[in-house]
Amino acid sequence: MHVLVTGAAGFIGRRVCRKLADQGHTVLRVVRNETGIGLADVETAPAHHTLAIDLRETHALEGALISGPRPDVLVHLAAVLPPAFTGPAAERAAELNAQIDLNVFGAAQTLGIAVVYSSSSSVYGLGAGDLKTESASPTPIGPYAAAKLASELLGRRILWERGLPYTVLRINAPYGPGQATRTVLRIFLERASKGLALLYHGSGSREQDFTHVDDVADAVVAAAFRQRTGTYNISGGEPIAMKQLAELVIRCVPMCGSTVAPSGQDDPQEGVPARYSTRRALAELGWRPSIALACGIRAWAQDLLAVGYEDRSSV
Repeated sequence: MHVLVTGAAGFIGRRVCRKLADQGHTVLRVVRNETGIGLADVETAPAHHTLAIDLRETHALEGALISGPRPDVLVHLAAVLPPAFTGPAAERAAELNAQIDLNVFGAAQTLGIAVVYSSSSSVYGLGAGDLKTESASPTPIGPYAAAKLASELLGRRILWERGLPYTVLRINAPYGPGQATRTVLRIFLERASKGLALLYHGSGSREQDFTHVDDVADAVVAAAFRQRTGTYNISGGEPIAMKQLAELVIRCVPMCGSTVAPSGQDDPQEGVPARYSTRRALAELGWRPSIALACGIRAWAQDLLAVGYEDRSSV
């Protein structure tokens, strides 16, 4: 199988490229074309070809592919990630992502290529205790999540017109080695490595359901292989409250002398649950999460201790 992967230099993209190449597939990696960005990051991920393309430019992708071998499937992972889901930076990221998605879908339509699109569980908005299935009504909060939902629908309109397979993966809270974004889990690991207190906001009851990056990559590869038209939740299946997450991190970090304590700040998402059904992914893609949260955290902690933590002064 010949697979094109946008965002190949990213956290998930590197894992996807490596898994595809290890399985014997031909991989065409697409990275950003700014000087020094992207190209060096993909050298550790084996694949066959790399293209430096600015996906914000109309027709740039299809122009690069029109004279070459046509991929069997396009895995679209490229996205601009804002520092927060609301505010001016999130609005700008939403605009850029909308343009990137439009260009990628347009190229796939022109060339007749199936697409796997990386969306986000954030399109559901805040949970109310119910188990979110793919048929639940999305209520995105903020421009980033709203743009993701809009692109899901845009892809349906553009690709279904051509009868092309179009798979949407709503990925929830990916984590693991190689993640540079300082999520709550990474911050907890950084503080635990220094013996500092792990601080939770409010009562620590807000939940997240973290998904190991290897499980996410397996889901992407399964979707690329199956080429099913549909939307699928990709989630770890172990929702955990922030206070309990801090306690778990302490148990997973070797020789950790940290404690768990309230930060004294309110949590604007106090008590919000994170429950997502992955039954459809199992039934139609043959995918289920395989890495338990404790195992994933323990392995990531060992990796971070081995290579050293970045930006430790800001913890």
